[in-house]
Amino acid sequence: CYEGNHLFLGTLQERDDTRIMTVGQLWPGQPNVLLVIDPAAPSWTEITAAGSPIALKAWGQERDGTPMYGYPHGTVLIEVLGDQRIRIEWFDTHEPVSSFASAARIYERQGRRDATGDAPPFALPRRVSSPSASR
Repeated sequence: CYEGNHLFLGTLQERDDTRIMTVGQLWPGQPNVLLVIDPAAPSWTEITAAGSPIALKAWGQERDGTPMYGYPHGTVLIEVLGDQRIRIEWFDTHEPVSSFASAARIYERQGRRDATGDAPPFALPRRVSSPSASR
């Protein structure tokens, strides 16, 4: 149902306190399409274009939707580039990550704002651009 290049940053429908990230195109070594984001990390709405890149630890998912702390699933580095674009990269480590490497991707927001003018913090991209694309 999703395109192969989708990116979703949101919450589980069954547990709105559990933040997740899913991608259609896995990074090499990424263990799963669905990553549970560490609850101690900033919320999706706290990650803005005014800030620096944010590193978020990712975990596996327990059956009840909570993070599976025994199974680290890497770190996701996110940078909001503006209202319509986001740079993101997955790293196979829980060690501190502060800068992007060669596997960074730039996603573009897909869809339209609702009647109030609001858009979700992040939505499915129309396409994946190369990391060298201009800001």
